[in-house]
Amino acid sequence: MFSKKYWDLLISGRKKATIRIGDLGLKPGDEAFVHCGGYVLGRVKIEKVVRKRLRELTDEDARKDGFKDKDALIKALKKHYPNIGAKTVLTIIEFEWIDKTEPVFSEKFAWKYELKPSEVAKLALEKCEELDDSEKAVLKLLVKYGSIRKTAIKLGGLTARPVVRNIVRKAALLLEKKGLIK
Repeated sequence: MFSKKYWDLLISGRKKATIRIGDLGLKPGDEAFVHCGGYVLGRVKIEKVVRKRLRELTDEDARKDGFKDKDALIKALKKHYPNIGAKTVLTIIEFEWIDKTEPVFSEKFAWKYELKPSEVAKLALEKCEELDDSEKAVLKLLVKYGSIRKTAIKLGGLTARPVVRNIVRKAALLLEKKGLIK
């Protein structure tokens, strides 16, 4: 999911990567929909996934993410993640477009499961041993507070919503692969 300010970079193809905090559960070969400004712009194939600390980022990483240089990238990352520091581990996800479509409102691609996200979180805590401790902690908060928004606030603010969403989506995919949800 991308902020609307990245729309032109995505559409033009100048943005070929994204840098996020945490493990999003993506690997080379995976496909994903690109959400930007409330719309789905198309699908991408994940080409490369690399973990680095903030201090290890390069100008090349910045250019792939659509920025002029490392300094501009770090400035933007600090706006998205106010508590980020030199030792923070980031995930760099490089992607290639499979297809770009006319922008479609994102709700058409919304949550596809019958269970609510908090119910998925509860089931995943019982059945998904492969989740790491930080993911389990977020899912426990989601079970306790019942909403992604409230969980994000407890994690420090609404900017944490994408992190919560990504973890609950990862949990849902694991449960789906195990045949526990559809």
